[in-house]
Amino acid sequence: MKRMIYLFCIVSLCISCEQKQDVRKIEAVYTVNLDDIKPEGDPLMASAIFKNVKTIILEDHDYAVIGMINELQVFEDKIFILDYDFAKKLFVFDKNGKFVRQIGSKGQGPGEYRSIDDFCIDVEKRAIYILDRDGSKVFVYNLDTGKYLNAVKLSPDESSCNYLAYYDNKLYTATVPYDYRKKSNLLMELDIKTGEQKEYLDADTYNCGWNRLDFGPNNFFSAKLSDSPKFLAQYMNTVMNIDKDGVYPYLTVNHKNWVQSSDMLSREELEEQETDQQGILISKKRTWLMQHNYLETDKYICFKYIDEYRPYLAMFDKHTRETGIYNYLHNDLRGQVGFDSSLKFYNSHAAYEYIDPQLMPIFVAAIKNNADKLPLNLDKRDELLKLNEESIVIFEYEFK
Repeated sequence: MKRMIYLFCIVSLCISCEQKQDVRKIEAVYTVNLDDIKPEGDPLMASAIFKNVKTIILEDHDYAVIGMINELQVFEDKIFILDYDFAKKLFVFDKNGKFVRQIGSKGQGPGEYRSIDDFCIDVEKRAIYILDRDGSKVFVYNLDTGKYLNAVKLSPDESSCNYLAYYDNKLYTATVPYDYRKKSNLLMELDIKTGEQKEYLDADTYNCGWNRLDFGPNNFFSAKLSDSPKFLAQYMNTVMNIDKDGVYPYLTVNHKNWVQSSDMLSREELEEQETDQQGILISKKRTWLMQHNYLETDKYICFKYIDEYRPYLAMFDKHTRETGIYNYLHNDLRGQVGFDSSLKFYNSHAAYEYIDPQLMPIFVAAIKNNADKLPLNLDKRDELLKLNEESIVIFEYEFK
């Protein structure tokens, strides 16, 4: 069934037919039945997945004051850091931590955005896309120079575009309606060349009817720089793959206590009970995936999930189809000092961890008070011991 919509249009104001895609009958490439697996009871060692860790300390630069890292991506020898909470800018550093440039800027002129909400990279055309939700546009810049190229116009609509991914001349956004009671789909595709639009994954079928963004982090896209970006909304039990064949189930996770549609309360009901949806699920001992903790290598898929209010880490072997369940990831490569941050981004080469700038005072104190627990061969060990509370630190973990 096709219907005309006006969510997206390209600069030429071409309006196209939306095609709603149903992928329910397609079997997932991989399936994990958590009910059949007994937890190991031990942590998963980082050294089981990674062979080394590199420390990247960003230089202190007047033009790149980072208050929060909302998203990080690494391509070739460049690190792209988005801070939409404080600086409201996208910064580029090299892998030695040296500041390179800023991409775009806030304003009303050509190439200037009203808000900066997410970004993605087209490695073939060497372009970078910035989502400006307030301005209803996606800005396009040259990846190597930061020069403004053009903009893709988004038409105002009751739905909100959240987060951005790119694959094969198509932009993908997570879509959440401003009116949470409205029926909605979770994923929208825009073909940049033709203006053709497609909707995927209605919330009632794929996400227990949940179509709100009430708590974060909520970036639904991972593996953005791979040949097949992945999509996972908050309570979906299936990770979706995006490639030349479209959108289809990639990894399905089953559990007897999985979140049900009947668990989802309206905003009025949540306010009346003075709780949030996660609180309801915890009280019911439900199970769900943590969508911002997905990692994939040639051999493994690692993901986190909540079961009876406790987080667990699963490592699925794509070759043997066996799964191990662990309490957490023990960072034996850089030393588990004070706390561990989650791995926030990965590409074909490595995974990346950053310390939240808001938590740097805690991290700095932990490092200095537990110097004897840092591995002697840790990259830039001496520099880590001299960190200050304004430092920005990224760790690169190379895959085995």
